[in-house]
Amino acid sequence: GDVYKRQPFHNTLCGCFDDAMQCLDTVFCFYCQVGRQCSAIDGHKNMANCGMCCVTCCFPYITPIVLRFKVVSKYNLEENGAITCLTAWLCMGFSTCQTCLLYTSPSPRDS
Repeated sequence: GDVYKRQPFHNTLCGCFDDAMQCLDTVFCFYCQVGRQCSAIDGHKNMANCGMCCVTCCFPYITPIVLRFKVVSKYNLEENGAITCLTAWLCMGFSTCQTCLLYTSPSPRDS
C-alpha cells in the first residue's frame, strides 16, 4: 500500500529563492532550463536539449505544463491535474525552478 502513496514536493513553490544560482538560471535561461529538465526527466543529468529549448521558445506556455505533468507523474507527487496545469501556467518561473530543485537538491526520496 505505501509504495504507491503520493508524496508532496520536498520544496515550496517559492523555494527557488533558497538557491540564488538556480533562481538566476531559471530567470535568465528559462528556455534552456526547461530543455535541460526535459533531458533530466529522461535520465540525462544536466544535459542541454536544444530541441526542447527551441520547442519551449515556440510554445512557452505549453512545454512547462507538460514538463510539470511528467515530473508529478514520475515522482508520484501529491498534486492533481488542475493544480499542476494552473501552477505551471500562472507561476511558470516558480514552477520550473521548483521542478528543477527536485533534481538538484537532496530530498527524502533520495535516501
